[in-house]
This record gives sequence, structure tokens and C-alpha cells, in this order.
Amino acid sequence: MKGLRLISNFPLLSLRNWGLLLLLAYCLTIGYRLFYGENRLSELSRLQLQQARLESQYAGLRFERRQLEDNIANLQDDSLNLEFLEVLVRTKLKMARKDEVVLIMPETQTAP
Repeated sequence: MKGLRLISNFPLLSLRNWGLLLLLAYCLTIGYRLFYGENRLSELSRLQLQQARLESQYAGLRFERRQLEDNIANLQDDSLNLEFLEVLVRTKLKMARKDEVVLIMPETQTAP
């Protein structure tokens, strides 16, 4: 069985031609999905960059949370750290001891 033939003995629907057509259609479909489909390559790279950015933000937030938990532990009544409390009062409330002289420096403005 050699398939359908035209008048000029050209094999119109041979098995080899069908295979090549199917392979071409498959390659075109894969190419279209790679560049224009829902899960295209550019979308994948964009999502990977976004994931890396979010992971770095998450690491920063975990570090900040750990610092806040340490601050809370230092301010607990059963283990009050007086040195930490003094640093907190000096930085947050801008307080000083009676025997200290406080110098206030003007803030420098940066050029626009």
C-alpha cells in the first residue's frame, strides 16, 4: 500500500509525509507556547526575579522580628536589662543624666 497518488505518480498521503507534518505541527505548537502562551519563558523569568526579591524581603523581616523579640525579652520584668533600658531612653526619648552636657548639632541638608 503506497497511499493515494496523483496522476503524476506523486505520493500525496504517504506515511512519511504525515509524520513530517505532525512533527512540524508539534514543533510550531511548542514554539508558540514557549513565546506567547500562558507559561511563556519571559513570564517564568519575571516570576523568578519576583520570588528572589520576596525571599530577600522575607529574610529582612525575619531579622527585624528577631530583633524585636530580643527587645521585648530585654524589657520583661523578670529579666530587665538596665543598660538596654538606658540606651532606649537616651535614643528614643532624647534624655540625659543631670551631670551630662548635651550638644545639639544642626542637621546638614544635602544638595538636590
